[in-house]
Amino acid sequence: EMCIRDRYQRRVRATKEKKATSSGGDESERAFSIAFPSLATGTFKFDPKKAASVAVEVISDFLKKQKDSRIRLILSDPDEDILAVYHEAYKLKDKRFIMTDCDITKMKSSGFPCGIIVNPTNWRFKSGGSGVNKAVFDAAGPSLVQATKKKYITAETGECYPVKLPSESPLYIDEGVRYIFHVLAPNMNPDRPNCLNDDYDKGEKLLKKTYQNILHHFSETALS
Repeated sequence: EMCIRDRYQRRVRATKEKKATSSGGDESERAFSIAFPSLATGTFKFDPKKAASVAVEVISDFLKKQKDSRIRLILSDPDEDILAVYHEAYKLKDKRFIMTDCDITKMKSSGFPCGIIVNPTNWRFKSGGSGVNKAVFDAAGPSLVQATKKKYITAETGECYPVKLPSESPLYIDEGVRYIFHVLAPNMNPDRPNCLNDDYDKGEKLLKKTYQNILHHFSETALS
């Protein structure tokens, strides 16, 4: 396990050094980039190895079909143990998939400009709580709450809900984010709604659907 973490940390350092010498504000890079956290592995307590296996399968299939060299799929998660698991699971070695521990609300400031951020929301799209959902809503400001409420009422597990970020949002102004993709990942936490009670057959299918829907909307938004 330490070897896995060491390899991951070396890769992260090399990536950061490379980005430090590049222009982080590149417009074309932002337009073809999407950042997302490790879905379901935090509050929803999905097994990290199973979650990583599902995610990299969908990501690898997507990159094999999409040949555009400008694409950047960026896994941004502060948990180094989680990132190490993803790094070990990813066998394609396509450098268009990037793993980093950057703050997902400050991707441009960290050298990874992204036009789209994935937000792991709750079933009512509430801005409270903790973790990434709270961080995204706090960084985006009240205009994201209003824009989301205009389009959606409740979220279903596995679906993706794109919201165009209003131009007055701090995330738009400071970080160049154009869209927030809300998603509701499968839950294994009995203290949260719609717990699957360790039914990983259903959970993995729903998580796969979640990532597939994210990349479908990414294709429609950034690649069409």
